[in-house]
Amino acid sequence: MEEINPLVFISYSHDTSDHKKWVADLASKLLENGIDVMLDQWDLGYGDDVPKFMEKGVTDANRVLMICTEPYVHKANDGQGGVGYEAMIVTGEIVRNLGTSKFIPIIKQDSKSPLLPTSVNTRLYINLSKIEDFETEFEKLLRDLHKNPAVKKPSLGANPYRTNSKSNKAASLEPAVELAETSSVTKMLVPSDYNTEIVNYYENARNTLASGDLVEWRKLIFSAKKEVHEAINAWRSQHEATSPSTWQEILPVAVTGAETYSPLIAIALAGVESGQAKFNNQRAILDDILYPSNWNKGGRTILVDFPTTLAFVYQGLHGATCLATGQLDIAFKLITASIEFPNYGESISFWRHHGVMGWPEAFEGKCTTAWSTLSNITTQWSWLNSIFGDANEFKASL
Repeated sequence: MEEINPLVFISYSHDTSDHKKWVADLASKLLENGIDVMLDQWDLGYGDDVPKFMEKGVTDANRVLMICTEPYVHKANDGQGGVGYEAMIVTGEIVRNLGTSKFIPIIKQDSKSPLLPTSVNTRLYINLSKIEDFETEFEKLLRDLHKNPAVKKPSLGANPYRTNSKSNKAASLEPAVELAETSSVTKMLVPSDYNTEIVNYYENARNTLASGDLVEWRKLIFSAKKEVHEAINAWRSQHEATSPSTWQEILPVAVTGAETYSPLIAIALAGVESGQAKFNNQRAILDDILYPSNWNKGGRTILVDFPTTLAFVYQGLHGATCLATGQLDIAFKLITASIEFPNYGESISFWRHHGVMGWPEAFEGKCTTAWSTLSNITTQWSWLNSIFGDANEFKASL
């Protein structure tokens, strides 16, 4: 299993030469204990763009350590100098995601009542002020950065009163403890419970990302791929038989078809949200979207070409997640990738495909219909609120 080293950015004020040395010593101690560090004393050279370095540090790091000396706090609150600029970036990220634990105040003060910047004054902090308490507090910090708490929450047990009649799953579906327990076709028949199952996929992905377990991550993706490919083929078989003819009939069917890919999309978006390079490169998922296993290349065009509609939905959700998490470079990397689309015969840049960028065939071939459908999709895919918080935040990012 490949080890994932968290990256931290250290934000501090240059109070004195002794304080700068203390910060460098702290950074060195973190490095010795498996934490990668971005520090201006090491990573900022003459001629470098200072604001850009600060923005990159705060945005790219998994966690940000705010070394809260009294001068640092005053500069942050008053918007002075580099500390004030960094504080502005921090405040912006916290406003976008009130639930974030990315920013850790580190107290380095003599005061009995520690001062904190206004932007983080309600956050739990680490106090490294006293020499006699330093090692104990440092271990708390180290465990948190490595996501290895000293006291771990016990696993959630099964509901002792739950009834489970597998012979009647199509009529009554309960959220499963094991994701694979419920069949794809059954979940398609009960959309409300299906949303619950997708939230389970998303949370499983987040837990795997937190542990940095690359092997478990690949297993999770493999399981989801198998399920969604079975589900999309079952969806197609069902609607080839009924053959909806008007757009009023086709649109809800298309949304249901896209929904079959929710498990894989939820895992992929969790990977983007993590900000970890080993998990947020989503180029490979396009092959799973554009080329489902056992896909029949003959038949009604709107069904044969449905993978391009899936790709449209995915790139919209992917881009929204990138924007919401401040990772637009990942979105650009995806849409500028060279892709071999079905029936094209050659590779082209993703953004050059008319259908996947806004005019998918199954959404009437109109950008207005496509984007209206996508922007209102949380009314049916409530699991997206686990990522964006609510429908308004989703629409703003989209």
